[in-house]
Amino acid sequence: MSKRGQQILRRDKKQWMDGHILPLSSRKIIGYAYGTSMTAGLTIKAVENACLNVVSTEGIILHSDLGSQYTGNEFESFLASNGISTFF
Repeated sequence: MSKRGQQILRRDKKQWMDGHILPLSSRKIIGYAYGTSMTAGLTIKAVENACLNVVSTEGIILHSDLGSQYTGNEFESFLASNGISTFF
């Protein structure tokens, strides 16, 4: 897996993207999502899946690169509604 939380997977001559969430404390993947393009929807799904594995999302700080899928209004609104802050 790459350092930025995304990896290109090739299957059936299609390009598949993987977004995943790793807590600094355990470095174990707690949420992920796959799709054919790295969109805000895919990153939201990865964070939603990670949220299922924590007691509370309040106070979480999410670090990512400055890709458009992480800096758009849709993703920022989702994080804010779940009490998650960003750090770039």
